[in-house]
Amino acid sequence: MNLVIQILTGTLFHIRVAKDTSVADLKKEISNQEKLPENRLILMLDTGHGDSIMLNDDEISLIHNVNIRKQDAVAKMQELSQNSEL
Repeated sequence: MNLVIQILTGTLFHIRVAKDTSVADLKKEISNQEKLPENRLILMLDTGHGDSIMLNDDEISLIHNVNIRKQDAVAKMQELSQNSEL
């Protein structure tokens, strides 16, 4: 899986990882490539819909983590939609 990473300075770079790569593994790759302290990295996924998802569970794979967060976001949006109709 090819990822495009952007850090706060605006620098863009690419990282290639396996589909079962964990968030912790990705942090390690970013740390090694960009010489950044691994324990200070906070990863956010841009959903492309004007919001982002924090990837904060280091032990879960990237794919699993993203799918869970998307399901949570959809459920929350449905709940908000139902409440606004009342």
